[in-house]
Amino acid sequence: MGANLREYDLNYQMITTNDELASLCDVTRDAPAIALDTEFVRTRTYYPQLGLIQML
Repeated sequence: MGANLREYDLNYQMITTNDELASLCDVTRDAPAIALDTEFVRTRTYYPQLGLIQML
């Protein structure tokens, strides 16, 4: 029985600038732990290229 996405708050913020990233780092600096999920693109390249980082 899979979870229904409507049960969860899908609140997110897309970081696109260095200033936004610095602000996020300030907010999370004192957190005891953070979780990162990375996605890589391997289209037309031997080496994977970072495509997305999600912080949970």
